[in-house]
This record gives sequence, structure tokens and C-alpha cells, in this order.
Amino acid sequence: MATDRQVIRTENGVVLTKVTLRNGAFPVSETFIVSSKRTPEVPNFEAMAAAEAYFKDEVARSGSGRA
Repeated sequence: MATDRQVIRTENGVVLTKVTLRNGAFPVSETFIVSSKRTPEVPNFEAMAAAEAYFKDEVARSGSGRA
């Protein structure tokens, strides 16, 4: 199975990425991950809304003062 990665948003060192697992040309599942330089943890989410909320919180924790 192949994996596609698409960066959705990036801000202040925080990256929101959509990961799509494919079986041939057909998508099997989608996961959203949030990574940052602040922490080695890479949480993943099934729902885009939950991933975006975590992304905004992580941007705020990283010290930008904006979300």
C-alpha cells in the first residue's frame, strides 16, 4: 500500500499534514498529524476538526501568541 502526504498548514514551526493510505488508486484511510519542533510527539487524528484544534493550540504553545 502506498502513502500520500499533503501539508495542509504550517505556522511557527508547527505542521498539519494529511496522510492518505492507498490501495492502488483507491484511498483506504485518512489521518491527520501535527508535528512541531517543540516536542517529538506526533499525535494523529481521524477528524480534521480535531487536528486543526490541536494545531492551533500547539501554535499558541510554541510562543507565537497567534492561533
